[in-house]
Parts: sequence; structure tokens; C-alpha cells
Amino acid sequence: MLKSLKKTAYFQPLTLKELTYNFKDRNIISVMAGNFFEFFDLYLFVHLSSYITAKFISPDAPKIIESLTVFAPIFLITPLSGFIFGAVGDSLGRKKVLTTTTVIMTLCTGILYFIPPYASIGLMSTLCLVLLRMIQGFSLGAEAVGCSLYILESVEVRTYGFYRCIVGLGETMSTVAVLAFSSIAIYFFGPQHWDLCLLINIVFLVFFSIQRRTLEESKDYQKFIRNKTPRPLHFLRNFRELQWTKRNFVCQIGLYLCYPIIFSVMYYYTKFLLIGSYGMSLNDVILHNMWAAIGECVLCGIFSMLILKLGWHPLRSHVLKLISGIIALVFLAFFSDYWSAGLPLWAITFFQIFLLFTVSRAEIIGFLFQAFHISWRFSNAISGWAIARIIGFIVTTFVLSYVWEACDKNVIFVILLVCMLLHLLSALFFYPSYLPYVASGKDDE
Repeated sequence: MLKSLKKTAYFQPLTLKELTYNFKDRNIISVMAGNFFEFFDLYLFVHLSSYITAKFISPDAPKIIESLTVFAPIFLITPLSGFIFGAVGDSLGRKKVLTTTTVIMTLCTGILYFIPPYASIGLMSTLCLVLLRMIQGFSLGAEAVGCSLYILESVEVRTYGFYRCIVGLGETMSTVAVLAFSSIAIYFFGPQHWDLCLLINIVFLVFFSIQRRTLEESKDYQKFIRNKTPRPLHFLRNFRELQWTKRNFVCQIGLYLCYPIIFSVMYYYTKFLLIGSYGMSLNDVILHNMWAAIGECVLCGIFSMLILKLGWHPLRSHVLKLISGIIALVFLAFFSDYWSAGLPLWAITFFQIFLLFTVSRAEIIGFLFQAFHISWRFSNAISGWAIARIIGFIVTTFVLSYVWEACDKNVIFVILLVCMLLHLLSALFFYPSYLPYVASGKDDE
């Protein structure tokens, strides 16, 4: 199927002017910047989970409580986020979703900063953390999909891969920002002042909450509502009309699933390896992960520019990435002593960067969204994203935790290998029915 596709204008190399034209659009810049700071908050909890649990959770709690308290609320609430915001985004517009999510995240982050620690109010501190994380998860699901969808519908379709790569780089750079700010705060003020990062994020989120109120609706959605009346806001009917059994809907779940699972292994579980086997302190791990995140940014940026400047086929490029990642996982699972400190530290860093790079979807995610008609695009995209997050939560919190405690730790890489093979199959089954449509420029009815 792929060989039969002609090299249309969609796959021709782009000039620098064509690539960067939409950076003049203040709406796109606003959406990208706001997305950066919402993901700053997410990665703050990923990388500083040990400091956060020390403040809000009993020191006698088992390790799995740390994962459940910090990560479970944000993943378990995503179906509700998809149910509510999917209908709102398709009926009332993308702008309504993006302005709402920024306000919610700002309020939650602000309240969280002022919650007393566990030592002062006991279990109430933990409950407040869980509640606020649930509300943040409700917001973040809509932000992740809404930002990408807004940009897709505001730029020329063949430049979307570039702009989604910029969004992806911004999300990864938010990791770098978290690690950099936290390192500075801990170094100069002590570990107990990690929450200065929250204070910094509050300031920026307040600014973008105000600024996003001036957003215009995405260009494609504006064109759509000029010609047709959007579906009325009806949550249950919207839920029933999702394309649950369609091949593209199922495949997008496989494409969303892999990255968060590999992310949790390469950052969260590798943290214990670095501390236990390489003698790193928690501050050293933060610095190590910062350099790994920078490496991922650089690699993703170079790859995305090569695709667009050279006119490479997005699917072939993505499949090649996945195959190289599968080869790397086979090596880690069967031919290395990764979990026994059998690799030098530079090799650990390399695999952190490389595996996350191979499952990045930046160059193809525009195809995922355009597979659904604009009248129900938001609902289908965010619902697929939410289902993948629930499955990812089960795998990372329960399956990987059990393997970590009770089995040979190389089994973790076998699980990742299965996830990556599922990702590859999802890509192959998703695209053949859709690429001809992209190349022809026809609307997907």
C-alpha cells in the first residue's frame, strides 16, 4: 500500500519560510506557551514525586502508595475529562476548552502551594493532594488534545507535523524547566523548598489564563460553523455516537499507549536504579534526568526538521524509528544487565533518550486527528487518549510495580517490547486506509 502512494505535494520538502509562517500568529504562540506551563505542572509531579510524597503522605506508607496518590488521580479522571470536554469542544468550540483548562490548572496549582504538610494536618493533607490531582487530571486531558487539535486546525495541513513537533518539544522542554528550576531551588534554599516551582508556575498560568481569553477560534472550526451548525451539547448522545468499533479509533489507542509506559520506566523506575546501584543522590538524579530530557528534545527536533526539509514520508519515518526502538529493547531485555548496573552511566542515558524518541508521535499525530470528521473530532481524539491513559496507568502502577518487586526486572523490557509491537501494528493498520485521503486533500466524511 505504501509503495503505491505517489509522492504528492504533501510530501515535498518545505522551505524555512513555509515552515515558520504561522509563528506570526499570536493565537498559536499563546496556545503553545500555555500548553508548556500545564505540562510543567504534570512533570513536576513525575520528577519530584519523592519530595512531594514526603510532604503530603505519611513516611510509613508503602512505596505503591506514592504511585497511587501522585499518579492515579490524574489518570483515573481522564475518562470523565473525555466525556465532558469532548462534547464541549465539538459543540462550543476549541477555544472554550482551552480557556477553561488553563483556569482550572491555575486554581489547583495555587491551592496546592498553600496546603499544609502531612506533619501538620495528617491525612487531610493527603486527601487534599488527591482531590487537586484529580481536578488537574480532568483539565490536563483536554489541554493535551485541545492544544494539538487547535494547531492542526489553524495551519496548513502539510506543515502540521512541524508545529506538532514544536508542541512536543515544548512539552519535553517543560521537563527540562522543572528539573532546572527544582535543582536551583533545592541547591540554594534546600530540599524543603522544591515547591518554589509551584509558585513560579502559578505566575505564568495566571498570565496565560488571562491571555487565552483573547484567543480566536481555530480556523477550520470557524469555517465549519459558518457552513454547518455544530451538534447541540448533549453528553450522553455524544458518548453513544463515538466510533468505538472503527479501526482508526482502536488503532489510535495503541498509538497513544506506548509513550507514557516507556516514560515511566525510563524516568520513574530508572530513578531507583540510579540511586541504588550508581550511588546517586536524589538531586543527582534530577540533574541526570534534565540532561536526558535535553537530549530527547535535541533528537526529536533534528528528526522533525529532517522529515520536513527532505520531504520524507511520515509513516515510513515513524516505522523506522519504531523498528530501531524494538531492536534496542531486545538488546536491553536479553543481552544486557541494565537493572544490575551492568551498563555504564552514559549507556543508561542513551537508552533513556533513544527509547522515548522512538515512540514519539509528533510527526504522525496530525493524521490521527484528521482521521475523524471535524464535527466529532475532539470527542473521538480525547476519548482514545483517555482510554490509553487508563490502560497505561494499570500497566505502570500495578503490572510494572509487581514485576519490580517480585520478578526478574528484565521482564519490564519484555512488557515494553510488547507495547512497542502493539504501537507498530497500530501504525500499520491505521495509516493504509488514510494516507491516500491525506495525499488527495479530500475531506473525510
